[in-house]
This record gives sequence, C-alpha cells and structure tokens, in this order.
Amino acid sequence: MLDGEIIVLQDGRPSFSAVLERDLAGSTAGAARRRPATLMLFDLLEWDGRELYDVPLAERLALLEAVVPPDEAWQVVSSFPGSDGPALFTRPPWPGGWRGSWPSGVPAGTCRGRAAATG
Repeated sequence: MLDGEIIVLQDGRPSFSAVLERDLAGSTAGAARRRPATLMLFDLLEWDGRELYDVPLAERLALLEAVVPPDEAWQVVSSFPGSDGPALFTRPPWPGGWRGSWPSGVPAGTCRGRAAATG
C-alpha cells in the first residue's frame, strides 16, 4: 500500500490550483496535455502482505525506492529534483508550503487512520 498524492508542477513547483484547474478541464486527454500530472509517492505502508506502520520512515523510504520502478508517471519523494528527500516530510520545500497536502512528518512509525462509518 502506497501513500502519495497527485501533483501538477507549475514553474517546477507543485501547484494545488493547477491540480484543481486540471480536474475541472472537460477532456481528460486535453488536461493531460496542458497540465501533466505526477503521482508523488511519500511512503510505503504495506508490502508483500506485511504492514510497515511500525518500521522507521528511513527504512520505509529505502524499501519504497527499491520496489517502485522509475516511471515518468510517478516519482518517489526522495528522487524529486531539488529535494533533500525525507526532509520533505517535516518542512515545506518551497515558498507557500504544502497547500492541499498533508505530509506525515513522522520520523519513526506512522499511525493508521480511522475509516468513516457508512451505513
């Protein structure tokens, strides 16, 4: 199980407003041409049937790098150009911060969310 977010880069930086503009575009193909999206992968929470919630972040990121093949459709946060990898989890990497996202900031293990009750 991966943890990530769809981003759209504008001037080399993630732009939440560009994601919204892309989402509101009529044609998927047209939106992909005008505003290409990237899946930014932050974390690996489960792998090969094993939950990794209690594994330190550095180990989870190393495993994420090892098991996710490079592709132009996604990037692992530690391979994002101009980044210093895990520091992206603890501070905003560019002016304006992380509008529209919520990186975990947990240096060791992480915690599970609670599913909303539906009925």
